[in-house]
Amino acid sequence: MSKTTSSRAERSKLRESQILEAAKHCFSRVGFHSTSMAQIATQAQMSVGQIYRHFPSKESLIEGIVREDVARQLSLLNEASDQTVMEMVAPSNKKDIVDAAGSYHLALMLEITAEAARNPRVRDILLSNQRRAHAALKRKIQSEHPAAWSSHELDVRVRMIAAIPQGVYMQILLDPKAPTAALLKRLKSLTEQLLTFEPGD
Repeated sequence: MSKTTSSRAERSKLRESQILEAAKHCFSRVGFHSTSMAQIATQAQMSVGQIYRHFPSKESLIEGIVREDVARQLSLLNEASDQTVMEMVAPSNKKDIVDAAGSYHLALMLEITAEAARNPRVRDILLSNQRRAHAALKRKIQSEHPAAWSSHELDVRVRMIAAIPQGVYMQILLDPKAPTAALLKRLKSLTEQLLTFEPGD
């Protein structure tokens, strides 16, 4: 690849990142349906034409955001090779949750999940990328608990381990009166149960 081609590809990737960041702000602030491409262009300080050259629709923007989020999750899993699954999904305090999934990210993913409930294309995007994240988490659990559960049972546990923290984080981040310490203690207990193999499982 020539230096010119490489430079052009880097500029294109930078613009795509700017557009996705602008879309995240708009979607989380006013919602998917209330956001126009013009608003995203204004936020990104680009023309609408520039937006469409990189992303032909709002659905393609969501696809980019979800893929970026899954890539972030996979990166965290790879970087956390010295951490157990318990340490990853059951943080000890609110600051760790905010650092890992702040209210901005939470609002964005809630909006995308709501859109997935009524938009088959968005649902397919979300499920496809969710499966990648679940597969990575499954490999992480298998490395800690080799041959503990059947494939079906492990799949069920991975889904629970992935879903329960999201609900707990939502309670903590959205409700200032939420009993944070008690919720995190119970989250740790539930995660321990899901990661404990017992005969008959």
